[in-house]
Amino acid sequence: MLSFRVSLAVAALAAATAAPAAHAPGPAPCTGSDPDYAWTMDTLRDVVSFSDQLSVIRVVRQAIPPAPKGPEGWAGLIGRTVTVEVERTLWRRPGAPSAPARFRFSDWGWWGDLDHKRPTRIPGATRLRVGHRYLAAIARWHGTWLAHEQVRLLLKGGLLVGGVDCGEPSFAHQELAGRRLKDAAALVADTAPYRAAARHPGLDPAGRWQVVDRDRYRVEGKARNEPITVQAGITPQSRWTLTRDAAATTAGSAPASPPERSGRATASRRAARAAAAESPSRTRSRSGCSTGATAAPSSTAVPGAARPRWS
Repeated sequence: MLSFRVSLAVAALAAATAAPAAHAPGPAPCTGSDPDYAWTMDTLRDVVSFSDQLSVIRVVRQAIPPAPKGPEGWAGLIGRTVTVEVERTLWRRPGAPSAPARFRFSDWGWWGDLDHKRPTRIPGATRLRVGHRYLAAIARWHGTWLAHEQVRLLLKGGLLVGGVDCGEPSFAHQELAGRRLKDAAALVADTAPYRAAARHPGLDPAGRWQVVDRDRYRVEGKARNEPITVQAGITPQSRWTLTRDAAATTAGSAPASPPERSGRATASRRAARAAAAESPSRTRSRSGCSTGATAAPSSTAVPGAARPRWS
């Protein structure tokens, strides 16, 4: 986190000094740039390969840790620790240890000074707020249990509302948003992990990511050609998903689709959306946002092209 201090401070200063817009304010701007993660949580396959469990957590406390030693102190970027309680675990990686019922970890804090601090907002991340419940991908990293910031979906009752502070959510986040807990759990449980992650379960998340990368992201088990979510949304009547067909994955060849490998893949998402906008063929079904069912487009699927699905 300390490596992002400069970029966060510059972005925060720009946000603070920008002239007010003449129109109504939009979503809150980011106050930091895209971080470089020790492992990705961009897809559901990443979730089942690099996390230890998927659980419902409640945030019960936040605190400001002691300031770093030295004359600069926090230097405009104030740290934060959060304490969460695990209410329910919906999925666990085979052979993985269980997270404790209550644990604490460092999370994005604030920028400014202690008397005038504002929340740090990172692209694609969800800030944990005290008193709220989330579905979170949990892993142990350097002896500390934590909830990965790319897969934290706000819960309202049994519905995954989701949402990130700024920027674009990950593919995994979009796959789960708008679903009921039981449907999200079934979707995750049905996702095959990467072959190398399944063969090296004792490595930490970053170690598993490294062996997966060396193994060219081959998938464990039978060949799969699962679509990649580019964008998703929820209406009172349905949930919709814009997908991009992934290249077929076999036991002897790696998938040829770069977006599934990237932690952010922003350019690929934009390209897929542009391709979808040019496609005139769309179908829709209204079956409620909690079903998780999808309706395939009437046109023939073209590998690599984005296509909309409604459910």
